[in-house]
Order: sequence, then C-alpha cells, then structure tokens
Amino acid sequence: AARLQFCSGNLYLCLHRLAGRPHHEKLLILRECKDQLPDHLEFVDHGHDVKKHRYATGITPGPNTVRYSSNLPSLLIPLQTFIPYGAIKYQRTEEPQMKILIIGGTRFQGKYLINHLLEQNYDITVFHRGLHPLSPRTKITEVLGDRNEKKDLQTIPHADYDWLVDTCAYSPIQCKLVSRVLGSHLNKICFISTTYVYKTLFPKVDELSFLKDPISDTTINHQTYGALKGMCEQEYLSLGKDKVLILRPSVIVGHGDHTGRLDFWLRLSKTMNRQLQVGTSLNKQFSVIDVRDLTNFTANALRIQLTGIFNVSGRAIRLSEILAFFTRKHSQERNLTLTTQQLNLLGIEKSHLPYLMTEEDEEFNSQKASGKGLVTRSIEETLRDFSQEASNFILPSFYTDIINSIANSFI
Repeated sequence: AARLQFCSGNLYLCLHRLAGRPHHEKLLILRECKDQLPDHLEFVDHGHDVKKHRYATGITPGPNTVRYSSNLPSLLIPLQTFIPYGAIKYQRTEEPQMKILIIGGTRFQGKYLINHLLEQNYDITVFHRGLHPLSPRTKITEVLGDRNEKKDLQTIPHADYDWLVDTCAYSPIQCKLVSRVLGSHLNKICFISTTYVYKTLFPKVDELSFLKDPISDTTINHQTYGALKGMCEQEYLSLGKDKVLILRPSVIVGHGDHTGRLDFWLRLSKTMNRQLQVGTSLNKQFSVIDVRDLTNFTANALRIQLTGIFNVSGRAIRLSEILAFFTRKHSQERNLTLTTQQLNLLGIEKSHLPYLMTEEDEEFNSQKASGKGLVTRSIEETLRDFSQEASNFILPSFYTDIINSIANSFI
C-alpha cells in the first residue's frame, strides 16, 4: 500500500489511498501502513490533539530531517499534509558512507573538496598542522600533526579508510612515510599531483608523455617542483596501480586561492584603471582548471572508485585574454602595454610575475578525464565569478610591491 519515492532530494510517501481524504482518515491509513514501512523509516504518532500538535510535531530539524515541499503532482502527497497527526523520521541510507582520510586540505582546493564530501555524508578525517583551522563540523575528525614525523602520523585513528587523499606531498619521502605508517589501513589512495611533472608542456600533452627525470635535490622551488611531484607519484604507484588515483591538475584558479596569482592580475588591472596589455614576450599561454570543476571531478572519482592517471585541465588561455576580461569595463582612451624591457628597467624579473615562471607555452589533453565525467566551465564564467566575489585576501607583500612599481612607472 505504501512505497517510497525520491524526488528532487526530498522524501515522499506515495499513498494513493490518501488522495482527497480528510486528516483523520489519513491518520488511520498511515497506522495501517506503518508496519509495511522499511526498517530505516520510523512512523511517529503524535496523537489526536490537533490543536496541540498542528504547529509542534515534536520533530527537531537536523542533518537527517526530511525537508518537505508541495510542488509535485497531486498523487504525490507531501508529508506536511499529515504532519499534524503523524510524521516520518528518515535516516539516510541511500548510499553507504565512505571513510576518507585527507592529509592537508585546509586551504583552497582542499577546503572545496572537504565541503563537497561533507554534502555526501561521508565520514572525514583531516590530518593537518593546525595553521589554517577548519570550521567545526560534526562529520570531521581533525588530527593535528606534522606529516614528516612518524609519531604524529601514528596518532591518526586506525580505521579502514576507503580513500586517502593526499593534497600536499612535495617529497617522495613524505609519501613513503605515509605508506609505511598507514598503508594497511588504506583501501585506495588519491594523490593530487600537477601537470608540471611533464618534460614538455606543449602542445596538448597527454598522460603518456615523458615525465621529468628524478632529482636528488629535495629543495622545493619552481625548478624542482614538477620533478618532486613526479617522484611522489611513483612512490604511491609502487603500492599497486589498481589502488592509486593520480590527478594532474593544471593551474588551479578560483575564489580562495591563497597564492594570490590570479588576484595579482586582477588588482594590477584595477590599479591601472586602463586597458592593460602585455608585450609578446609576456603573453604566455597556459591551461587553467576552475577549482570547482576539479573538486567535482575528484569527488566523483572517489565515489566511483576510479583509479589511474588523469590530466585535469580546462582550455588554454593567454595572459592577454585574462587582462582583457578584467579591464573590459575600464576606459579605453589610453591602452597601456607592459613589456619585458619595462620590467627590466624596474628591476623586476619576468619570472617573478604569476604564471610566467617558465618561458614555454602550456597546453594539456584532458580527454581521458572527460571520458570519466570531467566537465569544465568556460574561462569567462570562472573569471567573472572570481572578479565579482568579494575577497579579503591580502596579497603577499612582494606582489603588492610589484604592482606599485608598475603602476608608478606609467604615471
């Protein structure tokens, strides 16, 4: 007599026998049907006192409380129709919980991922240094410590985690230590790597392209970054390719980026208050991925237990396109062009500007990821959202100094 139906994320009790019936008859029918309800649904009888219970059903909203709506066909009877007399208390069982351990994850892409996973009702443990506290959440277990210390890693609760998501390994030694301490408790591992592991970055570099050679220097800078990330990949892959997911995002952009790279060009454009252009030698092409698209793909990959190696990138764009978008509403009476020669006169190295650390154009092939559900929004949407969202982010002082120097040179 009763069946469950999910519609737009809301739970409805589809009782055709209730259509057009007065409240007291609906209550009787509900009582007849309650024994037929699945075990994870509980019928709560609030009695016959309509005046007392019409506005107070006794149910306290919480994470497992069903939200009600009436914008459905007439045969679907919304629960609030008979809430004064009875209610259904719903416990989420539509998808089994996953246990996920995240190392790092307290800034930018990690925060996006944690918020997304919490929406899926997953059980999340976050191991981090405590430098960037997370908002208190009931579904998060926080463990503070240094990933470089074995004794700190040993404080992580010993549970059988469906996934380890490593967002911040920059040295293969770090990955090896994690494997030794936690390996027996990890079903699968997702490592957030980078497209800078490749020897060449252009054109349309795919997952089969050659990687940078291993290095002995463990100092982390823009010259060693790609090689060290590649060595981290190999350390995790040595545990078995069938249990490892390697994601290689290109330049990640979006609101909350603590590096201030895209923010630099937006603020420079606003400071100049003119159509800002760059000379040919500065007009580099590079690939970007919106942090929201990276998050969606990562979360879905964890859900479907995806393994393998995937480039995660949107389309390639030139710096001039970004500046044109940021300054399109400004005065066009006078265009300003920033050149390498001008930077040299100011004592500013080109490599100190965001996205210009290398000379080579960048373009990556993400068709493999697209085949597994990667969807990327337009760069215009990403830039529009970024420029419209208020940001209280404080740029690093060396970026602020460069902006001031460039602005003053045009006076």
